[in-house]
Amino acid sequence: MADGPAATPLLDPPTFFQKLFCGDCFKNRESVAAGSVEPEAQDPNPEGVAALVKIAEDTVEDERARGRALDTKTAGLAGFTGVILSINGALAGTLFHQKLGPVGRPIAEGCFIGAVVSLLLAVGFAVLGVLMPQKYRGMGREQLALFNRSDVQAQNATWVGQSMLGALALILAQDRPVNDCKARLTKWVARFLALGFVFVAGQALTLGLRQIGL
Repeated sequence: MADGPAATPLLDPPTFFQKLFCGDCFKNRESVAAGSVEPEAQDPNPEGVAALVKIAEDTVEDERARGRALDTKTAGLAGFTGVILSINGALAGTLFHQKLGPVGRPIAEGCFIGAVVSLLLAVGFAVLGVLMPQKYRGMGREQLALFNRSDVQAQNATWVGQSMLGALALILAQDRPVNDCKARLTKWVARFLALGFVFVAGQALTLGLRQIGL
């Protein structure tokens, strides 16, 4: 099976950012990939192999749809983070030119710094952890080139289906940990964004109370 048309390269290593924050997501994936290249079963049932290939293809497609959904959600959060940063910048001019008193000024300045740090962390986690371009896992040129070999073309549909099962298992072993990491980091993006929003609201509240003389 390892030399069939669907033999794929080794799994791509996680990035430094992924290893730092999601190292546990990538544990045991090599054992999953190794299990995908087991020797062929004796007397396989063609209908059973075809059904397994269909299930595996649906699972891989679901995983890729999940990855696209996480990318879209994180991109939306990153865009909203930019809006909050703009609001925070607009408040800065008023903030540093207002007499807020010995209590109000430290609170407002602390909220300003907290908002900037939180929102920058949100953007950093979004871009470096989720939205960074990643390698597409699928049939490569080397595997497709094998289709021209006569010994490969001589195989029956069951053999091809078994080879595809191995390839699909490797694709899933690559994509699922990455998506698990994306899901975790997307939660952190949302948390930092919420925290930044709270800090911006603190600034606005401090300025508002000062305007009404409290």
